[in-house]
Amino acid sequence: MAETVYRTRTWVKLLLGVSLALNLAVAGLAVGAMLRFGGDDHKRPMPKTVGSTLYRALPDEDRKALRTQTRDIHKARRGAKEGDLKAVIAVLDAEPFDPQALRDVIGKQAKARNAVFMEMQTAWIEQVLTMDDVERQAYADRLEELAQRKRNKGGKK
Repeated sequence: MAETVYRTRTWVKLLLGVSLALNLAVAGLAVGAMLRFGGDDHKRPMPKTVGSTLYRALPDEDRKALRTQTRDIHKARRGAKEGDLKAVIAVLDAEPFDPQALRDVIGKQAKARNAVFMEMQTAWIEQVLTMDDVERQAYADRLEELAQRKRNKGGKK
């Protein structure tokens, strides 16, 4: 009896190749994220701002407490960002254009951002005030270590 030979169609081979490529890409992204963001702070990218450096140097339990304490502040500001952009667009679209209205909108937004910054700063200070002398010294040492790492990388900002 003659055997029937089945040939795999070209589109099936192509589909399997694309599927394999996508799987490898996802696996690569996952491994890359773990290498970049996982593990201890020595493997993570340097903080870009003073505020993020101050936050990063806190012990894990203090960071968690500060995150919990400031969650509502972040949510409120996130919700305001879309409204901020719409307000600027409305002023820019207005006929005739009013430069003072633009200054007012931008000034109001700057005051709101500053208020959020002050709330975050107050929360951070309260967190530091809960530390005893040994904890505060260890925190200062971690800040110095982060500053030294930044200097050793050529002071990249």
